[in-house]
Amino acid sequence: MGKLKSFHIELESPSGVYYAGQLVNGRLVVELTGSKKVSELRLVFKGGAEVFWQETYEGTDEGRQVTKVENYTASEPYFNQIVPVYGRGKGMGDQNHLPPGTHFYPFSFQLPPNLPSSFEGGDGHVRYTIRGVMDRASWRKKEKDTKKPFTVIALLDLNLYPNAAGQTENQQSKTVCCLCCKSGPITGKLKVDRIGYVPGDTIHFHSEIQNLSTRVCKSYVRFYMSVIFHSTRKSKSIAREITRVEHPEVRPGDSETWTRETVSVPSLPPSDLVGCRIIDVNYYVELDVDPSGLTRELHVPTKVIIGTIPLQRQNQTQYGFSSPELSAHASSPAQTPSAPPMADSLPRTNMPTPTYSESVFGRTSIKEKGDSEKTRGDMNFAPAYAYYDWSKQS
Repeated sequence: MGKLKSFHIELESPSGVYYAGQLVNGRLVVELTGSKKVSELRLVFKGGAEVFWQETYEGTDEGRQVTKVENYTASEPYFNQIVPVYGRGKGMGDQNHLPPGTHFYPFSFQLPPNLPSSFEGGDGHVRYTIRGVMDRASWRKKEKDTKKPFTVIALLDLNLYPNAAGQTENQQSKTVCCLCCKSGPITGKLKVDRIGYVPGDTIHFHSEIQNLSTRVCKSYVRFYMSVIFHSTRKSKSIAREITRVEHPEVRPGDSETWTRETVSVPSLPPSDLVGCRIIDVNYYVELDVDPSGLTRELHVPTKVIIGTIPLQRQNQTQYGFSSPELSAHASSPAQTPSAPPMADSLPRTNMPTPTYSESVFGRTSIKEKGDSEKTRGDMNFAPAYAYYDWSKQS
């Protein structure tokens, strides 16, 4: 009998990126060196969110000290559709012979509306895949399968957020103790030029530290993602740093102000993961002040929104600070230029067509229950998100 030389899924979109509600077009490719008995070829379109992590703790079992493991899980299915493309399946009485050569089985799958964006986060994910399955004619022969992940992007239009173009700032203070005596306070201020950004934007910020303590203070500003995973019994929060800007030390009694500093927004999933109830994603720019000695850091966070459709503007230089002065009062990589068809209908005025760039956090294993060591296809994957190169404005 013939050997299965190639068994894979090809997508019509070179970027592998789709918007919720779009058609996913492609084909299942089977290449044989000789005739092969096959009961059925089918495609399985699957989308859903899952959360899973483990925690260990010390306990007792019949008086003995033991280490126990607790599993925390949750799942949220969005679709799971099976589409036969050849044959009638095992047990149906037919023995279908696929002749040697390359066979193509085209498909078209309509994505449901209101899907959340793809997300890979270690302890949880929102994942979309297409699996090709070949059922062999004999019950004694295991099925063969191949898997193809793809990215779904949910539109998050910053223009629908009333405060997205407005500046945001925060101020926090803390008093540190030195043995039995209290020293003066440490005060940090952080002001960010606006709240709403898309990947490709630049965040402009000002920071200020007043150190009236007796400690030398290190400081930095970091841009990070905060993720909350919700299991059926418990929630877990993690922070993933995206980038940071280091500051020089601030001596006791000194004040320092850093003006017109910037961090770039790389390829990231949009805020909130709208449509997913078990994973929350938020972003912060935060000033951290670290006094010397055994004292906790002072944190001054400001929340920002990462969207998929940028604010309407004539050019990137429209934003930034008109004055470097801070208010004294606090208020509440690999890119694919081929855009999916939805990009052509995105509202825009004088803005570049987005490219689609893999997540800044890189590829991760997407091996899951149901996969075997012989499952073909992409087992390491990073979602790709809309990225705007403002040097290429129309």
